[in-house]
Order: sequence, then structure tokens, then C-alpha cells
Amino acid sequence: MLAEKITFPTERNFSMRRFSCIVFLHLMVFFSLINITKASSKSHYNYHYDGSSIFVSFMAPKLDFIRTRKGTHRVELPDRSYLMDPGNPNLPEIIKLIPVPASRSLEVISIQIVRTKCEELKGFYEIEPSPPLLLSTDRGNILDWGKSKKIKHGKNILVYSSSRPFPVKPVKILATKTKRNSKFLRLAYYPVRYYPGNGKIEVVKEIQCKITLGASETSDLEYQSTTVGETPQNESDSGTNPAPADIAPGGDTSYDYVIITSNAVVNNSTKLSDFVRFKEAIGHSVLVVTEDDYTSLSGPPPDGRAEKIRQWLINNYQNLGIKYVLLIGNPDPSNGDVPMKKCYPRSHESSHREALTDYYYADLTGNWDIDGDELYGEYPDDNKPGGVDYAAEVWVGRVPVYDDYSTLDHILQKIMDYQTESGDLSWRKEVLLPTAILNFEQEPPDYLTRTDGAELAQKIINDFLESNDFTHFSLYEKQGLQHSTYPSDAPLNRTNVKDSWASGYGLVCAVGHGNATSIYRKYWSSDDNQNDTPESGETTITSFFTSSDIRALDDTHPAMVYLCACSNGYPENSGNLGYSLLKQGAIATVSASRVSWYTAGWTEPNPNYPDNFSLGYYYLKKLAQDIPCGQALALTKEEMIYNSPSIWLNLQGFNLYGDPEISLVTIHSICTSDMDGDGDVDGVDLAILAEKNPELDLSEFSEHFGKSSCIE
Repeated sequence: MLAEKITFPTERNFSMRRFSCIVFLHLMVFFSLINITKASSKSHYNYHYDGSSIFVSFMAPKLDFIRTRKGTHRVELPDRSYLMDPGNPNLPEIIKLIPVPASRSLEVISIQIVRTKCEELKGFYEIEPSPPLLLSTDRGNILDWGKSKKIKHGKNILVYSSSRPFPVKPVKILATKTKRNSKFLRLAYYPVRYYPGNGKIEVVKEIQCKITLGASETSDLEYQSTTVGETPQNESDSGTNPAPADIAPGGDTSYDYVIITSNAVVNNSTKLSDFVRFKEAIGHSVLVVTEDDYTSLSGPPPDGRAEKIRQWLINNYQNLGIKYVLLIGNPDPSNGDVPMKKCYPRSHESSHREALTDYYYADLTGNWDIDGDELYGEYPDDNKPGGVDYAAEVWVGRVPVYDDYSTLDHILQKIMDYQTESGDLSWRKEVLLPTAILNFEQEPPDYLTRTDGAELAQKIINDFLESNDFTHFSLYEKQGLQHSTYPSDAPLNRTNVKDSWASGYGLVCAVGHGNATSIYRKYWSSDDNQNDTPESGETTITSFFTSSDIRALDDTHPAMVYLCACSNGYPENSGNLGYSLLKQGAIATVSASRVSWYTAGWTEPNPNYPDNFSLGYYYLKKLAQDIPCGQALALTKEEMIYNSPSIWLNLQGFNLYGDPEISLVTIHSICTSDMDGDGDVDGVDLAILAEKNPELDLSEFSEHFGKSSCIE
């Protein structure tokens, strides 16, 4: 049966106007007049604050109802944002950030539907369920369906046998968010409600809701106007996502770039001082922080080094105007000098409970242990107002150090070279895509569909690489039964990956299974009993890249790498693949500190759901837009919804090894008159110049003399 497309038209008669910022006024009387309307080709919504409550209105986007080859129905909308609730009907979910006055509490007293305009569609519909999250281990596949469900053949029969609508409510507050001085509610609108018992569809064409907030936390006279800016992709169309740079420092001295390290690194690195001068020469103000600066501080229990470092950042990020934070040190959470924070997003599960994260140093307004049990980053325990909200106040990256200071110096020099490279940079827009099959059709349990990493590669190619003049080289699984149906430039295997990567690429996205030091492919080698089912003993798992393979890579053409796999960034292992690539072959890597979860049968990126495929898609999309890698990763995380322990594990577990300030294409020129590299040109530089050049040509020097910044 061919797929049949049914188009449902919607009215588009709402008044629309774009805005770049919202200013909350000083007095409540002015507040009452605030009214903002946003419109796009995707959906319509508007909101206003009347001095006590927030009113939000939505209008349904264009919806297409597709009949699949299985006879079920799928609802499609332009931006592919869906309610991914495994086992329950897969329906559209439109999420907006709604600004909250800074003086008001984020506690929601009530959400009341003021008016709706609905239409019931004719016919009988069978909406297909959302697939589970999946983790493959050496003991078999682990599925995460969520709690309080009864799953049969991929469906939660508690919902599919019910006559109640799903979702029960057409609007829902998912979470709260605080970013520096700005507050938001994350509000979901469900334009389609499904009645499984009778197969009916109700389209919520228009809806207005009233959100009543808790009491003011400060008086209106204390309220300061708040300016909000824009960010790329997804939540950007709400215009409500201020970046660190949007907030001016409060004091006379500012440092937008902070390096948090140890005295041992300061005393043993021969390149750190050069690196600081370099960053200042390209326009940053740099501060180096060691244990001397934060040891005396008191953080929350257990008040270890991680808590003290974060407390220093909390105390200083606003008044110093900090934007970037580079951690340099040993990330081991037990004994590292600059440790990752051990969190427990799956604390209530029986396995794979923990993630190690540097995001603890990025989200500085959230209380990561709001329930006070010293199990940080738990879901759902720490998912409440004032808790973890994944809104980054600063962009964070890390250069791990395992008592190998010469390697640190090499990495720092490579970063400086990368940011000032001259000549032909076309290689940076070349992308390598080695992607494996993660599970096969009918692989136990029998309702799984095949998950091919080539789906992610093809989406990346078609959605933003080719349209932005990137070239690519793909390696897909071509061995065994049920191999990838997509054509590729070469078959996926270890030899081909090493040989192709050695030629130098700007971006690399690798998909596979993983451990600390390797990334693996899986192929269906035989069907011994001829039952068309890949069973134990019939599949083969073998690596296609390992930490030892970095020797084949060209470190003068280092890539930005996304490793879509488990445990490739395992910080307690100094040979982990993410760090090994940073040593040779990469300029920045994003990898998982523990396991990572993917959506079974993934075919489309979902901007609301950070399985490891979608997380990689939106991160790489931002890199292709030349957004600095630390900012790109943080924005990707905070723009995506988080509704399960396994999703929280992904958000916490993927970390950046590398300088958060570097971007794919941007190059910085250094003023040659700045002889001491301190960021300005003065008498000290003249003395150095005279000493090194007996026959002085002062024409260039005089051009730059007295400048506080010597970027050409």
C-alpha cells in the first residue's frame, strides 16, 4: 500500500509581528501593557502579562496525516517536533519559552484554559506509538519505556485501550528555566488529541490559557528591566534565550574567558602563559583560577573540589562578565584536581544510574541537589523550580590532563594554530560520516525496527551540509544481512575509516556502539536457522576506530568530532577515545562519559528530544553555522526537552573536550606589533621591538600604538 497524504488546512488570520527583545518595565503599571505576538511558518502563538497572570494563545500549524504502509497514521508538521513518550501515541508537541517577570516566583499556582476552538476529523485513525529509548549492552538490549506503563507489541495498552483523550490536556507546563537574570516557563501545546478507544482525532485549532504565578519574590520597585536576546534554531523563535554575552558585567574589572586549573598545571605547563596572551591578543580578557582561589569557599555538601569550583563560578560569573570557562585538569570525579561532577540521573533504576558531567559548571542558577540527598542531577527529584534546568550561564569546555604536561602544551599550541591558520581552509568544510547499524529489524525484542546510523548521516547531508557548500565522505555498513540500503562512498570498516580520516576533515560524526577506547560496528553475519531473525551468535561486533588509531591522523588538519556512542569520553580512563582524538586528529570532541541512549528506529531529528542521534544532529548543525563549539553544545542541550532519567543521562553525559570558544571557520589575525602578546601595543612592545630589530621600521608599530586591542 502506498502512503496516502491527507492535508488538514488551518486558519492563519492572527496578527503577527516579530520582535528581537522584550523589556520588562520598572513599574507594574507599565507591565500591564506588554503584549507580544510571534508568528512563523510553523505555528502561531502570542502571550501577554497583565500584572498578575500570563495569558498564552496558540494556533495550530499546518498538519499532515500520513497513512503508512502498515495501515497506521502518522501526523507530520514542518519542524518535526513530537511528544516522544515511548509506547504512547506519537503526536505533535509544540514547545515555547514564556518569559516570566524577574520579580515573580516560578511557582505555578494554576493553569486554566480560557477558550478553545476544536474540530473533530472524520474517519477512523490508528496513531502509531513512539518508540522506546534503547541501550545495547554485551548482555543484550535494554529498553526504556518510562514508568507506569503496560507495554504490549510496542504500545502502552493502558492508553491504547482507553476512551480518554491523549494527551489528557492540550497545554502543559513542562519545566521552569532561569538563565542569569531571566526566568521562563517551558510550555507545551498539543494541537492534536487522540481518542484511542474510538479512533477519533480532535484538532485543537486555537487555544488560550491563563497561567497564575506565585507571589512576587521582590517588590515591583526592586524590579529591574530585563532584556532578552535571540539564539539559533528551535527556541530562538521565541526570542527568549539570552546568551552570556548579552549580560554586561557589574564591576569595573571583567574577564570574559576564565581558565580553571591547578597550581601543578600552572607550574609545569610551558604553553599556558602563551595561551593566555594569545586569547588576550584576539580580544578576550583572561583570568586563570587555581585552588588558591576557591579552596577556602564553602559549597553545598559534600563540599568537595567540584562544589567549591562551582561556588567560585556562582560568586563571580555575573560581576566578572564570564562567558567562556576552560577547565584544564584531571577530570576523575574521585581524585581529579579539576573533577567532573558525578550525577545520578537514573538513581531510581537498577543499572546505568550515573553520568559524569561538566555541565554542572555551566548551569549555575539551578540547584543540582534540590532535594538535599547528595545524589546530584536526579530525575525527577531535581527536576523542579529552582532545580536543574540545563540553561547555561557560561559556555564550558575541558582539556583533560593526566600528569602529561607536554601533551597539554601540544593541545594548547594546536588550538592557537587552529584559530590563526592561514591559506586554504576548504578542508574545514569537508565532513566524514562513518556510521554503523545499531540494531536490526526483528532483533529481540521482536517489535524493534532497525536503527541505522546512516539515517543520521543522510539527514545531516540533506538538511544542512549540501545547502551550505560542505562536501562529505560517507562510510555505511555493507557487510552481512540487512545491511544499510543507502549508497556510501566506502564500506564501513576499520581500514577504510583510518585511511579516509587520514586525509583530513573539518567535521566528523561517527555513530556506533562504544566503550572507553573504541567505537564499534555491528553486522548480521549469518542466519543459521533461517528464521529471518538476528539471534545470539549470528551477529558480529567489531571496532571501526580505536584510541590506538589516532597515530594515522593528520594533526595539522584537526576535526571537530561528535562520537555518537557509549562511554567514548570515559574520564577515569586516560586512553578514552574522546581525549585521545584531542591529542591527535581533533581540535574538539563531544563524547559520552557513560552510556548514551538512542531512539529505536530513528529516522528524524526531534528538536524536543535529545536521544544521542538528535543531540548530534542539532549540535553539528550549529557547528556548521560557525557557532563556537562550547556555545553550540550548551544551546543544543538547553533547547531540547528532558522528560526521562535516560534523557537526563544523555544531557549530562555528553561533554566537550576542547576550547569552548573555537568555531569551525572563524580565523583570528594577531597584530605583529604586540611583541609581548598582552593584547595592547605600548612602550614595552617598543623596547622588545628595538632589541630584536636593530634596523627599525616603525610604520606598522606606530599604526597600532596605544590600541587596547590589536586584532587586525
